Amino acid sequence: MQDFREFYDLYVGKVYHFVSRYISDGQDIEDVVQDVFVHIWKYQSFKSRGELLDQIVFKTAKQEIANFYRKNKISAVPKGIFEEIAEESDVFDEELQREQFNKVTHLIDKLPLKTREIFLKNKLERRSYASIAKEYNISKSAVEKHINRALKFIRENFASIVIAIQTVFYR
Repeated sequence: MQDFREFYDLYVGKVYHFVSRYISDGQDIEDVVQDVFVHIWKYQSFKSRGELLDQIVFKTAKQEIANFYRKNKISAVPKGIFEEIAEESDVFDEELQREQFNKVTHLIDKLPLKTREIFLKNKLERRSYASIAKEYNISKSAVEKHINRALKFIRENFASIVIAIQTVFYR
């Protein structure tokens, strides 16, 4: 709760100012700002650290502004708000994919050497279990165990990040 309070105190003024650029009524602004923080609290994305935190906050704010216009069937949508959201979403998605790729690469580097080699031969080089088994002079089931071990390790160490990101951005 303390983390969220610090997060809220840090961002509430910035979010209010941002939302006020697109919505003029004070009560509506407060409602949208509240929706932004409720969404972030619900998915606990305030626990994200680093460069992505600003992007998460303002992307959520843009989504809530767009939701406000849709809910209220307001036709005089600020020029370019939907295009801006889509454009920044594309940039953010690319950045997110790059970050995820880097995290997976880092996890693969932590695998035991033989497991890593077998995993990469199968996943990157698209080699069959039989081909890899022949090269390493092991059974196909041993190859399968190495690959399953690698996948399990990556899933266990990466799944919580992916789930949090998907929950926040693909609701």
